[in-house]
Parts: sequence; structure tokens; C-alpha cells
Amino acid sequence: MFWGHAEACGFIDDIATDLERACFYIINPEYGASRADFFRLTLLKYLGGVWMDHKCTISLPGGLEELCNGIPGSPPELILCTWGGNAKRHDGRLDPSTLLQRGEISNGFMYAIARRPIITMTLNDVLSN
Repeated sequence: MFWGHAEACGFIDDIATDLERACFYIINPEYGASRADFFRLTLLKYLGGVWMDHKCTISLPGGLEELCNGIPGSPPELILCTWGGNAKRHDGRLDPSTLLQRGEISNGFMYAIARRPIITMTLNDVLSN
């Protein structure tokens, strides 16, 4: 689904709390990227799913479907991507002790099951700012 500005505003109006709505609308519409950053967290908090910026690409021949099919077992509750790090994979999983070596977390691609605490806590931190 493509979420344009009008669709994002409709979602915020219908689903968000009063505080979330106020914070979303206080962001100047000229700063569309800032509104999109806020919106993606709100969307993932309430609906979950996959967020991909329109400029994102997946460098697998089968694209997103191959990525999802390559996850062993049940889907995890959260998938984030990073860039610029040098953490190494072990058995297809990243060692949690290498968190700071993974690089910067990109919000251009995110997957979360609805109401994951880390998404809610991140949104709450943004709200407190």
C-alpha cells in the first residue's frame, strides 16, 4: 500500500492518540521526511507490517518475498536494517553483543508486529521530545 500525505493524515486522524495527533500536526508539512518518520512509527505501532521507503531496494533476486521466505521458523517480532557496520553473522543470526558494531539503524525498511514495545517506546521518546 502506498501511503501519501493525505492517507497518512487520515490514519493519524482516525487511529492516533490526541498527543500523537498533535505532535504529527505540529511538524511543518514542508518537512515531509519528518512527518514520514513520525508516521511510520505510528503506523507500525498500531498496524504492524513492513515499511519500505519508495526509494528502498532489496538486493535479492526474489525481492521482499525471498527475504521473508528466508527467515527460519516463525517470523520475528521485529526486523530492522543497518548500514555502515561491521558485525558478522553467525548461523544466519547477528550476535546481540555486536549491536554497536552493526552501524546506523535505517528507518527506510522496518518490519514489526503491531504493538511491539520497542516501537511504542521509540514513539514515546519522540513524543517526549
